[in-house]
Amino acid sequence: MVSRALILVVDDDMAVLNSLGFMLETEGFEVRAFSDIGELLHADSIHEANCLVVDYRMPAMDGFDVLRSLRRRQITAPAILLTGSSDETVGGRAVAAGFARVVEKPHLEDELVGAIRELTAQIGIPATGPPIRLWRIP
Repeated sequence: MVSRALILVVDDDMAVLNSLGFMLETEGFEVRAFSDIGELLHADSIHEANCLVVDYRMPAMDGFDVLRSLRRRQITAPAILLTGSSDETVGGRAVAAGFARVVEKPHLEDELVGAIRELTAQIGIPATGPPIRLWRIP
């Protein structure tokens, strides 16, 4: 039985990748983060993924190429495209390419977490385990 949704994240920007991983883990998701597309495509956990979070602009391949490669490998988990662009053509292309959602990077926290929860619920996977509580020490 799955205890938490497994989210695979790929982004070439380590600061963004670390922030996303931390944010999603504090929301109770199990996260595997990849800065290299090759590592993602050859990861043992790739067939266990419940949701994919893919950056649009990366050096070796763009997010559309990554999704095509994943689909050719029979990875059918819902995918979310992250973009720093507010260009509507990117959103239209993303939907046509098979992405379930497009989230702009300035709005990551609420929109991304909400989209992941919605998509994992649609496939019958518990969205999260208990959230990690962060306490501020005065």
